[in-house]
Amino acid sequence: MLPDMRRIAAFYIPLGFTSMLMAFTHWIINAGLARTSSPELALAGWAVGVSTSGLFEAPVVMLRSASLALVQDRSSQKRVFRAGLAIIAVAAGIPALLSLTPALGYIYQNLLGVKSTVALPAVQCVRLLSVMIIASGIRCLYQGVVIREQLTGYITLGMVLRLIVMSATAAGLVYLRPELGVIIGATTFTAGMTTEAIVAVWGGRTAASQRDSRLEVPVPAQTGAQDESQTTTQDSAQATAQVALSDSINLWAFLLPLLSTGMAATSSDALLNSGLARQGIPANVLPGYSLSFSLSWVIGAFLYGLHHVVLVFAPKPKNGINDEEKNSGSTAGDEVIKRFAVTVAAACAGVVALIGFTPAAPWLFTKLMGVPPHILPQAVFSLRCLTLFPFLLAWQELGMGRLVHIRRTKALLAGKIINMSLVTFLVWGPLRYLLLSLGSAGGATALMTGYFGEAFYLCIAGRRRAPDKSGRPDKLSRKQPRCLSS
Repeated sequence: MLPDMRRIAAFYIPLGFTSMLMAFTHWIINAGLARTSSPELALAGWAVGVSTSGLFEAPVVMLRSASLALVQDRSSQKRVFRAGLAIIAVAAGIPALLSLTPALGYIYQNLLGVKSTVALPAVQCVRLLSVMIIASGIRCLYQGVVIREQLTGYITLGMVLRLIVMSATAAGLVYLRPELGVIIGATTFTAGMTTEAIVAVWGGRTAASQRDSRLEVPVPAQTGAQDESQTTTQDSAQATAQVALSDSINLWAFLLPLLSTGMAATSSDALLNSGLARQGIPANVLPGYSLSFSLSWVIGAFLYGLHHVVLVFAPKPKNGINDEEKNSGSTAGDEVIKRFAVTVAAACAGVVALIGFTPAAPWLFTKLMGVPPHILPQAVFSLRCLTLFPFLLAWQELGMGRLVHIRRTKALLAGKIINMSLVTFLVWGPLRYLLLSLGSAGGATALMTGYFGEAFYLCIAGRRRAPDKSGRPDKLSRKQPRCLSS
């Protein structure tokens, strides 16, 4: 049955608002840090530290998409969760080790050129956020199960509770200990993520129980003579071991490009924030960009989960290609999804423009976020430059969803590398002086340029179909994890 706009909207609106609430929690942190004793240092240290932590959190966030795409029954859930827990342990352990030794401070100051006054709070931030990465990974594993069963209300509930906990934590710490600076942001973020993870585990267990009851089949009766039972058991055990080994290889072949994609995505943010925190850059540039992005992201985040719409509603691919696509190039279901994405992106861009080009922006920055006057012009100008960002985000999300849907996760990594390369060239290359002369708007320009390059590549990679003359799909399309069909 083809999806219609109402079905997609009923499924996606809870997810979209959940993403907006998630972005709003980051806005709460920025608003709290703007009210600390040293807001410039706190905001700059938070921007550098959270982007570094995000570099290691990104692989565990991609576990949500992996869980959604791969978990279909109890057996596949065990395999995916076992691999996921190993990934979480590594992702949380590396930043903890770097921040507990002089290594991270050396990287910031000597390799990236970050000011020493910003590097110290950034290291403190990364150290505390190592715990947050564990909670985030557990959250994403279970949320994939919840989304697959279309019980998205649990995700919304978790985000609402996260919002409440973070608001209370930030307000309390700012009132009692404003001198803590970036520690307030890290503690608030960790408390909120832990709350959301608890709700995700609850919802995931409920969704798994619902799935298992639907898929439950009677166990076939044992037959055969007594003297053949031992041989049959040995053969079955050997076959099961071979299948498990093959499943594990295919699972990691699917996961590794997806996880690398997540790390490459946040590498762009880390390089961008570090570039804006270098020696010689005015102190209000990075806080201005960070504040404008956090406000625009509250709105644009509604688009952040559009790839889930593709995974749930797009026609199931056969050998990497939909049968209808062979003749028409796209399916009717794809067209409905595209119309939905364009409609939502236009609405989000309209809201950003309405705020950025009216007195609403100065009011929000000063009255609600407590932004100091010398940072306000940079924040407002940067926000106006981000007006078209929702369209780029929607384009990128649709491309990502399609490639995950047809199991071409290697192309996702290439897209993120393009994004990272463009941002690096603009912020660290020969054009950096021209770009940074725009102040905070230079950061917004680099961000959107990276997203444009990535979205353009994903669009091309998603359209590319390479069956050979015999009608067989290309090599990459044939690599489908066996656990998907178990």
